[in-house]
Amino acid sequence: MYLPRRCLLPLVLIALALPILATNAQSPDGPNPSAEAQGVSASSLPAPPPDAVAVGINYGGPTAVQPQSDRGYFERVALRPHEAVRLALTGLIAADGQSITITAPDGGNLAANALSPGADRSGSVVYQAGGQPGDYRVVVLTATGQYQLNFLVVDDAHPAPADRDIPEAF
Repeated sequence: MYLPRRCLLPLVLIALALPILATNAQSPDGPNPSAEAQGVSASSLPAPPPDAVAVGINYGGPTAVQPQSDRGYFERVALRPHEAVRLALTGLIAADGQSITITAPDGGNLAANALSPGADRSGSVVYQAGGQPGDYRVVVLTATGQYQLNFLVVDDAHPAPADRDIPEAF
């Protein structure tokens, strides 16, 4: 089969873009087990609009850390073992008569597993990190999609060099 040269360039560009699009469609941590436990496939959830939900992480002082979001995945924030922080969420949209589900699939404690946003589409919940160093996630499931807050519990006695580059909430 003969194809004119002017047809080859678009075909090559499409062939190169398909693997990139397929990679971007997957979350960095794979499917969310908490969503699947609720009978909702993580792949069936709509992707959240950029910056639809904002988070402020307050550790008891006058300021809050505000991690940046990339398609619903928030940058990691460092915590100490067992440290408790208040998560202030804005831009929340709940389906009629439904609350927003919040889970901590990697451990730690949430003061509540559901949240009913106010008229201003905001709400807050307290999260206490686990006692072991490592990564911890808090997953927020709304009517528009899911959002993942990422925490790194650091070992103060033996911090890894990469841990020094993570915003700290302490």
